[in-house]
Amino acid sequence: MAPGGSFAYFGPMWAAAWNAAQDAIKTERDGLSAARREMEKERAEMASEIVELEAKLDAIQAERESLAATLESETRRHREAEEKMGDLKIANARLEERIANTERRADELRDQVTRLEGELARLAHKQGESKEGAKETPKPKERPATRAKPAPKKSS
Repeated sequence: MAPGGSFAYFGPMWAAAWNAAQDAIKTERDGLSAARREMEKERAEMASEIVELEAKLDAIQAERESLAATLESETRRHREAEEKMGDLKIANARLEERIANTERRADELRDQVTRLEGELARLAHKQGESKEGAKETPKPKERPATRAKPAPKKSS
């Protein structure tokens, strides 16, 4: 075979192999291109989802900070209310003690008045007997009804 003849002989095979290789490469390029487009689409979707999740995270963090501030405020108000309630309980106990002392003192004074009225009546009676025929002795005034004492309150 002549050197030029080998080209003529292998040329069509070479062309067929070349075309087959080009078709395979084109198929691979088309597949890679489609895969690249799919990856880009997925990347864009992921980026969009990341942005959306970051926005939700920011909203949740803002709500958390707001709730934390509210909790702190309410805790402070609760603490102040408990302190005020403690002060009021102390004041109430002091007032109840003063009321009890005042009622005891009023009872003592009523008893003293009753005793003095009796003594006065006795003296008037004695003086009236010595004057014979003198006017009747005045009766002692009735003691006013005492106020019922309230049952002591149990402090909680």
